[in-house]
Amino acid sequence: MTRALGYLSEIFTSYQGEATWVGYRQIFIRLAGCSLHCDYCDTQTARGFQPLKGYLYSTANKPKILANPITVEKSLTYIKKILKTTGPYHSIAITGGEPLEQPLFLCGLIKALKSEYPELKILLETNALDYPALIKIKKKVDFIAMDIKIPSVAKINLSLNKYAGILKALSGVKGCIKIIVSPDVLDKEIIYVAKLIKKYTPAWELILQPISKYKGKVKNTWYKLDKLTSLALKYHNKVRLIPQIHKLLGIR
Repeated sequence: MTRALGYLSEIFTSYQGEATWVGYRQIFIRLAGCSLHCDYCDTQTARGFQPLKGYLYSTANKPKILANPITVEKSLTYIKKILKTTGPYHSIAITGGEPLEQPLFLCGLIKALKSEYPELKILLETNALDYPALIKIKKKVDFIAMDIKIPSVAKINLSLNKYAGILKALSGVKGCIKIIVSPDVLDKEIIYVAKLIKKYTPAWELILQPISKYKGKVKNTWYKLDKLTSLALKYHNKVRLIPQIHKLLGIR
């Protein structure tokens, strides 16, 4: 196994609450660290780099502290315990933070999981902005749930043009695109993303995910969401409107 060390925010079990794989029972491995600071981020505790500890959550006990940095081998012992005590599961979701910002550990972790648990599919949740890491990892996982950051919603300085090359590189890979939508989203942003997907990854679904809270309140209206969905459908025929199901269920 790889000798690369990684930093985890948490390992827990739940049901996938977002995008195409919504509803699947999964083990979640959340890597720590993300260089972006999106306005709508709902995992801010995972944004910090190299935390001294992470947490292992189970359904019955208080969280166990995970000492960072951690080896791939040690990470697997926790996965093995979860499968033994609360399995079976459909798949493993590797999320963040931003997993691609720990590429060596991520590659080692995926390789080890595939070797030890070939029956479990691996979902990678990523913003895909680290292009070199993405190229190395894209064919090592079963599905990529890619979060395109819409500047008007995320409130970050990022050009959507960057995603053209990224999506082109993902042609032939299984995945989907998720974009968070709020009252601030611009029609031209939705159109641009829909066109990119249609051009480079036409088999991928475009998931519109209503922002759960906006400045402390839910602000999306049905009229707004229906308008955005119908607009996207004019340029790409695989568009779905899916809220964060785990939040509706009141689970992690």
